[in-house]
Amino acid sequence: MNAVFLAAKAKVESGGGTSDLAIGEVEGYTGWYNMYGLGANDGAQSHKNGAKFAKDHGWNTVDKAIIGGAQIIYDRYVNNGKDTLYTMKWAVAKYMLRMHNMPPTSWMLTIKRALFQKGS
Repeated sequence: MNAVFLAAKAKVESGGGTSDLAIGEVEGYTGWYNMYGLGANDGAQSHKNGAKFAKDHGWNTVDKAIIGGAQIIYDRYVNNGKDTLYTMKWAVAKYMLRMHNMPPTSWMLTIKRALFQKGS
């Protein structure tokens, strides 16, 4: 796994490390950290879903969240041939794409900006 990619993804998904998930302050899940937003699907309960995911995986420190999340990203995506931003975001199969709330180019540009932003 590329550490720069993981840092950029964490920065985007955690609001620069300031989200409730990143600082472990989700109501009912204090002390559980999720740096990549794993399990935090869009919607009103997104942060609680992400915090529950963190608790289910034992991520009670930032380090555990970073390492454990990276392992899940590797297992679910990279190890299954989804090793580009496009294939990570979209379920590509037989020329069919599932719907998602953020267009892939927009998401990829957000990651790219995070990678190259000064002071990051």
